[in-house]
Amino acid sequence: REWIYTAYLTHGDTDLNPSIWLLAPHRDLSIPDPDIRIEVEGKTIQLISKTYCHGVHFRDKGKAVFSDNYFDLLPGVPKSITCLTAKVPGKIQFHAIT
Repeated sequence: REWIYTAYLTHGDTDLNPSIWLLAPHRDLSIPDPDIRIEVEGKTIQLISKTYCHGVHFRDKGKAVFSDNYFDLLPGVPKSITCLTAKVPGKIQFHAIT
């Protein structure tokens, strides 16, 4: 099973409220392992993956604060977030719930 339904509410070029519905329980979906690519430019971090990633988050024990720290990534759809703390962590690694 690989069915995921997505709807985006947009205003201009801004996605205001993406909604993702899994058409089967997460544990029943055949989803490949997450492969998250990260690009950092200043305080902006862009994430993208070839596969659906559920519950993407950054584990750093509170050292950094991001504009969003728990979200889903759709295949091929980039997600940009901003680091809200004074300094971007040196090593940034996001994880997904599998």
